[in-house]
Amino acid sequence: MKAEMTLSSSAPADKRWIGRLRYLIPVAAFAALALTLGWGLTHHPREIPSALIGKPVPRFTLPPLPGRTLGLSNTDLVGEVSLVNVFASWCVACRAEHPLFMQLKAEGTVPIHGLDYKDQPENAVRWLNTLGDPFTRTGADADGRVAIDWGIYGVPETFVVGKDGRIAYKHIGPLTSEDLEEKAAMRSVARLDRFAAACLMGGLIIAAQPRHATAQEFSKTFIMHEAAKPVPRIKFEDDQGQARSLADFEGKAVVLNLWATWCVPCRKEMPALDRLQGSLGGSDFAVVPVSIDHGGIQVVAKFYADIGIRNLPMYVDTSGKAIRELGAMGLPTTLVLDRDGEEVARIVGPAEWDAPEVAELLMPVIAKPSDPIKRARHDADPPGPLARVFRWLNSFLVN
Repeated sequence: MKAEMTLSSSAPADKRWIGRLRYLIPVAAFAALALTLGWGLTHHPREIPSALIGKPVPRFTLPPLPGRTLGLSNTDLVGEVSLVNVFASWCVACRAEHPLFMQLKAEGTVPIHGLDYKDQPENAVRWLNTLGDPFTRTGADADGRVAIDWGIYGVPETFVVGKDGRIAYKHIGPLTSEDLEEKAAMRSVARLDRFAAACLMGGLIIAAQPRHATAQEFSKTFIMHEAAKPVPRIKFEDDQGQARSLADFEGKAVVLNLWATWCVPCRKEMPALDRLQGSLGGSDFAVVPVSIDHGGIQVVAKFYADIGIRNLPMYVDTSGKAIRELGAMGLPTTLVLDRDGEEVARIVGPAEWDAPEVAELLMPVIAKPSDPIKRARHDADPPGPLARVFRWLNSFLVN
C-alpha cells in the first residue's frame, strides 16, 4: 500500500521535472549559441591555429611552372628567413595582395617563394607574367597534395619560415601592410630563432611603408624622448673575442645600431653608418654596431670586406640577449645614447646617417656634457636582472 502511494506521489514530481526541462533546454541552447557568436565576434577569422608552428616544413618537392627553372622543395627553405605564399590564378584575394609582394620584392627585404595551388600551369604563368612575378622559386601543386601536408585551408595563405626550416608564423587570407604591423606588434620573442621571424615582420613593415628614411624624413622618424632613459648594460664581443659592454663607451655619445647581415635594410644603411663614424668618431662620439648573426665575427668580417667598411668596429651578440633587453621589435633598430649612457632617441628602420640634417640632430647630444652624478650612480649600482626587466618593459611600452 505504502509502495503504491510512493509510486503515485513520485509520478507528478517526475512530470513537473520534465516540464521544467522543456524550458531549460531552450535557455541552455541560447546560452551556447550566444557563447559561440561571442567567440566568433572576438576571434580574428585569420587567427586559426596551425599545428605546424614551430615544426619543420613538411618534406615535399614541387616542379617549376612552365618556362621557369626553379621549383620548390623543403630543402630550399633552410638557411635564410623566407616567405612562402600560397596562391592561384583563379583566386581574387590573391590578386588583391599581389602588389604588396611586388613591393617587398623591389625592396629586397626577404626572399618570397610561391606555391601554386590547384591551378592550371599555363594560367598561373599568364597571371604572373601579367601582374609581375615576386617569387624567387615557384612550385606547382596541381593536385593540392602538398597543400594538405602544409595544413592549408584555402588561398591565399602566407607562411614565415625561419632559417632553421621551421614554420614560425601562418597568415590566412590576403596580406596587407596593416596585417604586418599588427602581427609584429603582437609577437613577443622567446628565442633568437623566433626573433628572426619577428625581425622579418618588422622588416616587412618597413618595406611596406615609404622606403628609406631620407634626410628630410629623418627628423620625423627620429624619436627624441622627453627625458633620457636608462639602458641595460648589454654585453657583446669584439673582433678579438673579448667581452665588451656599453659601460666601455660611457663618456661618449653613442649611436648603437642593432643589425644582421641577413637583414637587407641593415646592409643598405651600413655604408652611411661607416661614413658617420669616419666623420664624427673620436673621443666624444662612437658608432657601435652590434650584429646578432649566428655566424659571429667571421660573417661580419666577410660582409665588411665585401662592401668596403673601413671605419666601423665589429661587435657581435650571437645569444640575442641584447636585442631582447633593449626591446627592439625589428631590424635595424638604432638607439642614440648620451654621454651618461642613457637613451635619448631611437629609430626603427634604415636611415641616411651621414646626411647633414642627421649631424645637426646628433650634435646637441654630442655637445651636452656628462653628468658626474648619473655616472657615479651607474657605477655604484649596476642593474640586476629585475631592474633590466623593468627597463625593458619601460622601453617596450614607450616605443
